[in-house]
Amino acid sequence: VLRRSQLFTSRVIMGLQSMKVSEIITRIDECLIPDDREALLNYFEMLEKKFGAYFGKKTSALLFNHHNGTITILKVMKRMMSDEVILRMGINIFDLQRKYNKSAILEFMKMGGLEMLDKTMIDHAEDLFLVDQIPPFKKSILNTGARAAIEEIEGEAISLQLCHKCQETVERARRVFSSSTATKIPRSCDRVNRVLMFMGNFEDRATVTKSGLDALIFFAKNADSKDTMGETNLVTMVCDIIPRFLENPEVMWRAFFCLHIACAAQPELLPEIARNGVHEMIPDAYEANNDPKVQQQMMWMLDLLVSNSKSRIRVHISEKCVKFIGMCITTRKEKIDKAGLSVKEKFKPYMCIVPLNLREFYRTIKGQHLIVAPEIEEEERKYKARAKFGKKPRYGTVGTKLFNDGEKGLVDED
Repeated sequence: VLRRSQLFTSRVIMGLQSMKVSEIITRIDECLIPDDREALLNYFEMLEKKFGAYFGKKTSALLFNHHNGTITILKVMKRMMSDEVILRMGINIFDLQRKYNKSAILEFMKMGGLEMLDKTMIDHAEDLFLVDQIPPFKKSILNTGARAAIEEIEGEAISLQLCHKCQETVERARRVFSSSTATKIPRSCDRVNRVLMFMGNFEDRATVTKSGLDALIFFAKNADSKDTMGETNLVTMVCDIIPRFLENPEVMWRAFFCLHIACAAQPELLPEIARNGVHEMIPDAYEANNDPKVQQQMMWMLDLLVSNSKSRIRVHISEKCVKFIGMCITTRKEKIDKAGLSVKEKFKPYMCIVPLNLREFYRTIKGQHLIVAPEIEEEERKYKARAKFGKKPRYGTVGTKLFNDGEKGLVDED
C-alpha cells in the first residue's frame, strides 16, 4: 500500500511538472477565488523550475508574456501582501527572467511593481530575507529596464526620421510580395508619446534621457511636427529635464538644441517655454558648463526668446537674465580687446558668442530690467440690499390696516 501511494504521488508530481506555462498561469488565476495558498505555492514553484531550467526557458518566457503572466503574478502578490513566502517566490520568478525577458520586466514596472516593492519593504521590515532580496533585485530591474527602454527608444528614433507618409510608402514597398494589404503605421506623435513615457519612467537616468532627446530632435526636424506637436508633452518634458542635468553637457546640448529646432519652426511655442522658466535656468546652466558648444546653444535659445514679443517681456522682467546678458557682452568685449594682434588668443573671442538680437535687446533696454508694479487686489464690490430691513413699509405697498400695524410686504386685498 505504501509503495502504491508513493507511485501515485510521484505520478501526480510528474504530471504537474509536465504542465505548460500557459496551463500553470491559468491555474494560478483560478486559485485567486478561493485563496488556495498551498496550490499557489505549488504553481509558483513550478514556474521557478521552468525559468530556472537550462533548456526551454526562452520558450517559457514567450508563453509567459503571451498569457499575461506578469499581470497574474502581480495580482496574486498584491492580494496576498501579508504572506512573506508568496512575495519571496513571486520576486524570484521575475528575478530569474530579468536577463532574457525584458518585456516582462517593463510590464512589471508599468503595472506598479516598484511601488509594490517599496510597500513590501515597509510592511515586512523585520523579514531579513526580503530586506536582503529586494534592494539588489530593484536595482537590477532598473538597469534591465533602462537598457530595454534605450532599445525601444532607438527603434522609435529610426522611424521618426521619416514623416508618416514616407513610413507608409516604405512599409508598402516591403509588402509588395505579401498577401496583406493593410499598412497601418503609428503616427509620429504617438511614437513621441511612447518615447516620453520611457523618459518619464527613467527620469534620473542620463543614458535614457540622451537617447530620448535624440529621438525628440528627429521629431522636431520631422515634417509632422508642425501639425502634431500639440498632441505631445514634448516642451514641458524637455523643460523639466534641464534643472535635473545642469552639469551634464551632453544632455544640456541636446535639450537646448531640441527646443531651438522646435521653436524655430513654431515660434508660438516660445511663450510656453518662457512660462516654464527656461530663461531663468540659462544663466545657471551657462556657469555649470564650460564647453563653448553648449554655451553657444544656450545663447541661441535665449536669442529666440528675445525675438518673440511675449517671451521678450518675461526676459526683460528677469533681473537675473538682464545681468547675465550684460556679463556676456562685457566678457566678449574684454576678450576682443585682450586679443589684439596676439596669435595665441585671436580665436578666444569667438568662444563667447552673443547673438546680434541679444546685443540689440540689451542696448534698447539700456541694461535695465523692467520693474513691474505689484498687483493690487481689488476690493469686493458691495451691492445694496434689495430689502431695507428694520424700516416700515411705504404707503401704498400694503393695505391700510397692515400699514398702520407696521406689517411688511405686499398683500392682496380681498
